[in-house]
Amino acid sequence: MTLSRRDLVKIGASASAAVALGVRPGFGRGPRGPLELITRPIPSTGEEIPVVGIGTARRYDVGTSAAERDSLRETLSVFRSLGGTVIDTAPSYGNAETVVGDLVAELGIRDELFFATKVRKEGRDEGLAEIERSFGLLKTDTFDLLQVHNLVGIETQLATLRELKDAGRVRYIGMSTSSGRQYERFAEVMRAEDMDFIQVNYSLASRAAADEILPLAADRGMAVLANVPFGRGRLFSAVGDRPLPDWAAEFDCESWGQFFLKFIVGHPAVTCVIPGTAKPHYATDNMGAARGRLPEAAMRTKMEEFFDSRDEYAAERPQFRCPVARRRCRCGFLVRPDRFPRSTRAPEHPLCVRGRPRLPGRRRLRVGHQRDAEHRSPGQWRDSIRSGRGHQLDLRPVESGDPDGPVQPPERRA
Repeated sequence: MTLSRRDLVKIGASASAAVALGVRPGFGRGPRGPLELITRPIPSTGEEIPVVGIGTARRYDVGTSAAERDSLRETLSVFRSLGGTVIDTAPSYGNAETVVGDLVAELGIRDELFFATKVRKEGRDEGLAEIERSFGLLKTDTFDLLQVHNLVGIETQLATLRELKDAGRVRYIGMSTSSGRQYERFAEVMRAEDMDFIQVNYSLASRAAADEILPLAADRGMAVLANVPFGRGRLFSAVGDRPLPDWAAEFDCESWGQFFLKFIVGHPAVTCVIPGTAKPHYATDNMGAARGRLPEAAMRTKMEEFFDSRDEYAAERPQFRCPVARRRCRCGFLVRPDRFPRSTRAPEHPLCVRGRPRLPGRRRLRVGHQRDAEHRSPGQWRDSIRSGRGHQLDLRPVESGDPDGPVQPPERRA
């Protein structure tokens, strides 16, 4: 039986317990029994870290209530019990640093973790102030990794990071990006500066980093953290309910999540992948990608070809475009009507609402989106947004010769 991400929701608790004991659960195609945790060395020191960590953007930006934090606390506990250590966060992730700092302190596992955070300020004084605030929020005296976020103030902040490293407050330094538009400048800095780490977006849905960034990191002796591994949910939406191919068992893959993660860590230049993980059963599934065999070069090529063939699979199902004033919607994907309630299927409502409008009263839409001429009541807006995730559809079938080409279904996970 093939295990989908949806299946894991139902059996997460039992799976977490089994894997925590070092035994692969008795489901899926992979081998059963203990599997050794895969680690990779940090080139500058040789220190080994697990190949799967946790990213905290969006999902850890919560409040202080038990309802908001209990699942995250259990997630971190399960993650650590399975051998995970790397947790990546940033001041720009809202309350993530506060939440991570509080939960890790409650669990008493700070000394067992590899903390990575970032600085995103132009000036030296502003950067130092943000860094000091991160030390306080994360309740730690030392950062394992401190990164310049999205190249902001790169020269100034790298100088500050080196001072902190010399003072023993930071163990490793680096920089991060999650945008292909920054790759040219990113590569320039990689060639000019000595750093321990880089962080870059890399996945089956976004492979451009493999052209220059990853080989350059290997040449320069820099460890690589891979972010946005699920393409902000596009990969899960692309495969839908499609079963795993039989040959996924050749690299001990038991779910689509592991399929996507093992593709990334199968690249020899990648040190660790940091999927957003906010539920215990996702932690269990993701850490499964850090055990067993990894796909080699020929298998990774096969995985790319398999994923690229998804358009043929998608063409077998009815698909519809979500229109927008500028080219395509920022949600940007074709969707299957079965994912939406009847109220969103009517062809007289060809619009896309990305953000929740203010209800009741003025209904404000984000720039780049248009609404239809028909006025709808606040209750209708609210119902369609809650049940349809903020998207309304133009159910006119996409023409076979559409110049925009096929796009993917709406986001589900990052």
